[in-house]
Amino acid sequence: MAGSSPGTAWRFQRAVGRIEPAVTAILAEHAVSYWQRGWSRREVADPTGTGGQRVVWTIDGEVVLEFRFAARGPSSLVVHDFSLFDPLRKAIRTRHVLLRFATARP
Repeated sequence: MAGSSPGTAWRFQRAVGRIEPAVTAILAEHAVSYWQRGWSRREVADPTGTGGQRVVWTIDGEVVLEFRFAARGPSSLVVHDFSLFDPLRKAIRTRHVLLRFATARP
């Protein structure tokens, strides 16, 4: 990602690699069986302009998961599709990633 140091880019890739196998397996099953659609993954810059890095998984254009990288402390995996929370909670068991529900912003 532009504007990040090589060390941060490496940490980002490592953090994503830590959760991606579980996320891919669960999301592939969920997209086909529940939504009956394909899914996609893309890396995006933080919309707040702080230079943070994110990975967003979508199904049919709807955001279902969002990985928010934190250079210090645990990163967050934000679950927008609540039916994915329990399978992800059981599969992702690391202190480096906090799993949480998406909440509406006022």
